[in-house]
Amino acid sequence: MKDLDFSAERFQKQHQFSVLGGEIHFSDCKTWSPSLLERVKEYYLGYGFEKETDIEIHYQAASGEFSSPNHRIWNDHLPETWFEADGVDQICISRDFAWKQKGASSVFEVIGPDLEFFPTDTLDNLMNSLFSKASGNHLQFILHASAVLKDGKAFIFFAPSGEGKSTLARLSYEQRGLSVIGADQVFLRFKNNQLWAYPSPSLIPEFPKSHPALCRVPNLVHGLFRLQKLNRYHFESSEVRRILPDFLSEMMPFLGPGWTSQQALDAAIRTLQMHQGPKGFVSYPQNEDFWRLFESPVKGSGNEKEKTL
Repeated sequence: MKDLDFSAERFQKQHQFSVLGGEIHFSDCKTWSPSLLERVKEYYLGYGFEKETDIEIHYQAASGEFSSPNHRIWNDHLPETWFEADGVDQICISRDFAWKQKGASSVFEVIGPDLEFFPTDTLDNLMNSLFSKASGNHLQFILHASAVLKDGKAFIFFAPSGEGKSTLARLSYEQRGLSVIGADQVFLRFKNNQLWAYPSPSLIPEFPKSHPALCRVPNLVHGLFRLQKLNRYHFESSEVRRILPDFLSEMMPFLGPGWTSQQALDAAIRTLQMHQGPKGFVSYPQNEDFWRLFESPVKGSGNEKEKTL
């Protein structure tokens, strides 16, 4: 990183728009083209978040060979690496970008590839990283999960990669016409003692931000379910202690350095305990209609009395 200049004096122009519940102030070291600015604004506007915090982002496009998002320097750091500079400033080096936070302020100096290349992953990963760092609220976080809206209720399905989260989201839209809040990451937060699901700015390729299935406004969470790849219809109601380890595992990758392990554990426990809706383990046969599980008893599901949710 010694060849990358974090000097704030290079920033010449600022743009402002709302995302993730706050006013985001982007400034850059050169004039963005009108088309790029419109793409960035459209990319993040319209999510229906309440204004809660200001985050000021000074985005510096790297020059020369570093301007390309394909340069190895933007692809060598995964997972994120955090460290302190001079015991005051926090620095994060990640895939697609590097940023520095000035002390405890909400000002972030970011350097990354030239956004004229429009590497959407850079913006997605940056928003997730900065939000987890700046939120300061341990009852709001990003969960590795999909979320589907049915009958005005958000159903959350968390699981490791490869367990079928995005597939369930896709099939819910294709087979039932249901809206999708997230296919891989969902932002959860408590407000007025109720758990709400918000779309995360980071989406997987199967669900671009222009996808007609996407719901961009927050919805109350009805159920929290650990999705399992068992290839059969199954629902098992569960106590908090049984699903806690998996829930915590799907929280941890998105928590910034402002979180300790104990804070993450406490947040997971409080979220699961405070949420009064159904919780448990679910599975369904590959490519079948998942929602049959909750509409009527399904032969072989093993827990018929708990199908109506």
